[in-house]
Amino acid sequence: MSPQSFRRYTLVAGLMVISLVLTSCSGGTKTTTCSPEQLKAPSLIAPIDFSVVSELAPALTWSYTGTCAPSSYRVEIASDSSFAETSLGGSSAGTATSFTPSTPLAPGHEYWWRVAAVSGSNTGPHSSPMRFYAGPLCDAAALTAPGLDSPADGATVTENRPTLQWSYPGVGCLPPSYRVDLATDATFADPSLSGGTGNPSMRRTPGSDLADCTAYFWRVAGAVDSNPGPYSATRSFTTNFTGACAPAGGTGSIAGLVWHDLCAVPEGTPASLPAGCIALLGGGYAANAIFEPGEPGIAGVTVKLGAGACPASGLASTVTGADGGFSFGGLRAGPYCVSVNAQSDGNDAVLIPGSWTAPVRNSGPDPEIVELTLADGEAQSGVNLGWDFQFLPEPVIAATPTPTPTSGTPAPTPEATKTPLPGGYSFVPDISDSQIWYKSENCGTMVETFRVAVTPYRDVDSVVLFLRLRDKVTGNVTRWNKGIAMSPLTGGYYYISVYSHNIPTYTAFYEALVNYQFVATDRAGNVIARSPVYFNINMKMCTK
Repeated sequence: MSPQSFRRYTLVAGLMVISLVLTSCSGGTKTTTCSPEQLKAPSLIAPIDFSVVSELAPALTWSYTGTCAPSSYRVEIASDSSFAETSLGGSSAGTATSFTPSTPLAPGHEYWWRVAAVSGSNTGPHSSPMRFYAGPLCDAAALTAPGLDSPADGATVTENRPTLQWSYPGVGCLPPSYRVDLATDATFADPSLSGGTGNPSMRRTPGSDLADCTAYFWRVAGAVDSNPGPYSATRSFTTNFTGACAPAGGTGSIAGLVWHDLCAVPEGTPASLPAGCIALLGGGYAANAIFEPGEPGIAGVTVKLGAGACPASGLASTVTGADGGFSFGGLRAGPYCVSVNAQSDGNDAVLIPGSWTAPVRNSGPDPEIVELTLADGEAQSGVNLGWDFQFLPEPVIAATPTPTPTSGTPAPTPEATKTPLPGGYSFVPDISDSQIWYKSENCGTMVETFRVAVTPYRDVDSVVLFLRLRDKVTGNVTRWNKGIAMSPLTGGYYYISVYSHNIPTYTAFYEALVNYQFVATDRAGNVIARSPVYFNINMKMCTK
């Protein structure tokens, strides 16, 4: 053999060896049958986790690495992650790394799958499971209410991030995603723990730790493009991570009501102290903090109960009835804290603007609390909390003609209102337009910019804008909104731009006047001044 031939032979042989090594490393054809201890878990390729397949007999594919060859693969397909029922699966054709189920899958269902390598009568470890969904996906009109599975209603949860699971009873399709509401009150006013799945998965774990000794409410709805369909029923569970939340389970009870502490101040300066009122130091009036005959209860207020000294909550939560009443039962002997937060739990929509009068007069942001101790089997009633609404009575306003549009900004027209708080504060408002529209922007602007100068401004920490609508025909009004914090500028100036659809019940009237008022607070959140109520903005439906 010539030197040149020897070099060519050596080069070809080397390339063959390299090729064999690369084939072995890349998972190519393997010639050695695996022994039981050599079997490895395959890696799933498709369908990937959380994917939606359009075929009811989809091809499942995977890969296998190693230096030996399994004789076949065992494919398991199940309707849940426990793989209790795997009749939809089967074995691959020899060493093929794909499988198609012979029985079509049911449309609109979730499936789990996994694969294990087989050598003779020996089965190796399973791959990590994946789930997929057999389409089609539902459109918005086809959505139905899911059914909640776990935790069970009223269950005690020991995990700080429990998995919420549900099922979808719809036939033939699945929601593209789900909206999951989780909150400490049944109105779900606080959305911080709520969220979406982003896929058809029927389970969700909270993104942050839940609080111990706390009652939680949850519900689920299918969603299309982030728009939820019909909601499930609402369930509740209570957290108890260490077993220390044990005051419930006795025969004691606590009952009371949240009532409207009436103080109707007539317009102008009254000749004598109005019924139900007390005079405040420095001027003005407030409700007298006494529950008197004829004063109504306030429905829809969330009341919380905590075990131990105040502040404490999380043991139970309830919502006042039509008469304003609430109760907690099944309590053991010990200290308890009853509380109502006017600015959260959905109470802001019911109570704001206003302030507590009983049992403690409270104009700040802190919850109203009642601290008490139960004896064994004791029933304590009369745990009453008084609230004084800011606007009472509604001022009687004569029909107001539609203002004739003029150039520039018209001077704000104040409504009659309660005597402002003392302190010598003044408000100089400025608005960007005298008319806004809703339904369409074809008629004109749909946004109003409010500016106000407050003097003196040294003690003013923030200014909140309150809005409502007054029908120009009947004089009927909507409820005031819960308040919008204005952005501060320098020298006591504040501003905010509000779109028409952000005004409460903005479609209530065909043509209305926008009422607005500015409320100034100090650093502690106390109301220190409020402006008159203005009504010089026209709001009308656009029909173009």
